[in-house]
Amino acid sequence: MDALCATTTSDSGPSLELASHIPLDRIKLFSGRRNKSDNSMQWLKTFAFEMRGTQTRPDEWCAAFELGLRDGAIHWLRQLPKKTRRKWKPLSQAFIDYYCTQYKQSPAVRYYSATRERKEHICDYLNHLNGYARNARL
Repeated sequence: MDALCATTTSDSGPSLELASHIPLDRIKLFSGRRNKSDNSMQWLKTFAFEMRGTQTRPDEWCAAFELGLRDGAIHWLRQLPKKTRRKWKPLSQAFIDYYCTQYKQSPAVRYYSATRERKEHICDYLNHLNGYARNARL
């Protein structure tokens, strides 16, 4: 990750630094619903992918992360210690620990507790269910 964030200058002449913007309009707001681990992890992966495109340092992502939250998620973030909110690694780990609890469950528990989302197509649901069954070796 650090290799992606490093910048090098080889000439001794004047340099021009381009400011990059954070594409918040491309990232859907996260509302903070728990027990939706797949959606939470997908949101976090999308956020990290878009932020890597800005070529900013990961610790600078924290402000954009806060702007990408709404409802219960913003309240969750505000109760975190300042030290956690200012560094990307502890912030992303706190997010995973709180919103992606499904990944701490055994594969069998994940399979038996799977439910179909309201607007989820039956084929997508069965695809998820089959993946859970394979991981649980059922």
